[in-house]
Amino acid sequence: MRYWSCAAVLLLVLGGSGEAGDTPDPLIGRGRVVTTVLPPDFSNDIVGLRRVADAELANHPRGFRLFAISLSPQRFGRREDYERWARQNPDKVPFDQAMLSHFRPVRSGWEALEVDVRAGIIRGGKPEGEIGVTVSFRDARNGQQPNPAPVNMPATEAAMLRLVRSFPQNPFVDTHGLGKVEFRLTQGGAAWWPRGSPEEYEHDFFTATAPRGRWLWWTEVKRQAGWEFIYVDAVTGAATSRCAEPRGNPIRQLVEIPCK
Repeated sequence: MRYWSCAAVLLLVLGGSGEAGDTPDPLIGRGRVVTTVLPPDFSNDIVGLRRVADAELANHPRGFRLFAISLSPQRFGRREDYERWARQNPDKVPFDQAMLSHFRPVRSGWEALEVDVRAGIIRGGKPEGEIGVTVSFRDARNGQQPNPAPVNMPATEAAMLRLVRSFPQNPFVDTHGLGKVEFRLTQGGAAWWPRGSPEEYEHDFFTATAPRGRWLWWTEVKRQAGWEFIYVDAVTGAATSRCAEPRGNPIRQLVEIPCK
């Protein structure tokens, strides 16, 4: 299990980015934010969201492939505001941020680049969004690479919708005791993750319990009695769940327990 490290980013910014023959990204070490019009159904139009990210990747060296998505739910101040939105947008899910993590093979290992898409920005009277590109870096110590997400996942939007609807409380309004809520697309058994989320003990539990090799939309429900990990197959739509008890203060381990 490996996470992005400040040391790796620092090495990159100082010039230790890879072997001769690797094409450097001109934006490395600087990042940037641009403004773009988001697709109209950004809420849960995964195909449209990938299209936006692909357009941004055109500004970088070729060969980057998607390996993870993380979506953060939009929060409504009042339940009636969410219910009004839901009536106007049936079968949609309101998100206000999406992180799409990409990689490409290079001679020294592989290079990572994240596209951060944020919704809800209003400019010039039109709803627009921001795209931020984080610092990318090359991994020169380990040639292991994540697997690219399939281009064609026929059930992915329905699977993501099913995942959100299986959440026991409304993550767009009722957030008491939930902490940070994210809906993620990753491959079961994946060794590499976007930086910062999830925690190592969450990753370890996911690796041990998620259907291995399957592309999954998944999330965690953190209750006092135990945590539930909900998995929905992005290709078939099949759903499963596993439950855990946190151990340690601060938490260092999740031990599997029966789901109640």
